[in-house]
Amino acid sequence: MMNVLLGAVFLPFGVALIIALLGNRHERVRNWLMLALSVFCFVAVLSQSRPILDGQITPYVLADLDFFQLTFAVDALGLLMASIITFLWVF
Repeated sequence: MMNVLLGAVFLPFGVALIIALLGNRHERVRNWLMLALSVFCFVAVLSQSRPILDGQITPYVLADLDFFQLTFAVDALGLLMASIITFLWVF
């Protein structure tokens, strides 16, 4: 489940790069990529709703060094904001 949520966080950067490289030449492909990415992100956020609504705070450790740890944590407010943002992104 962690890979899906991390994909929802980092995949938009890769798709934005692809869209920038496509430019205005392939408008239909660009629009379909954005729609597919938006739906994927929305479904990824909704897939986290059950554990979060059960009261869990789900941490995701991206980097764990001796002096530094980069961690994302998903709680109820973050899930609400992510759901609203990705829903609006789709429509």
